[in-house]
Amino acid sequence: MPALPYSPVDQCQSANQAWSVTLSLYEQEIDLLLVQVADLLSSSTYRSVQHYPEQYYHDLNQLRALVQQLRHERLCEHPTCAMSQLQTCPAPQFGLHATLPGLWTTLTDEFTRLKNGCCQLLTHLVNLNLL
Repeated sequence: MPALPYSPVDQCQSANQAWSVTLSLYEQEIDLLLVQVADLLSSSTYRSVQHYPEQYYHDLNQLRALVQQLRHERLCEHPTCAMSQLQTCPAPQFGLHATLPGLWTTLTDEFTRLKNGCCQLLTHLVNLNLL
């Protein structure tokens, strides 16, 4: 028996779920970087690298806020959105995930920049035997 085609609602729900998972993974990675930078800020080591840890901590928090904003404004996370028998979702965000690809490039570029910068900073500190 051939598979029935997905309805637009099913496709939308599936895309919402995929974006939600992806944003959750970004949030987890940002949180890990925030912990590492916070640990660095709590030690006297960071004074030797000027203001970089403070700036990374600030920028990572801003990026985390952007991820949360995207989740809130673009994804339907209402529990009933996942129920396939519904024809519509009660939350107005349902279907707005389609705008995420355009915003995703900005988010990904900023995340990559911050992640690379944090890794370079930590590697530098390790090479100097400061960590």
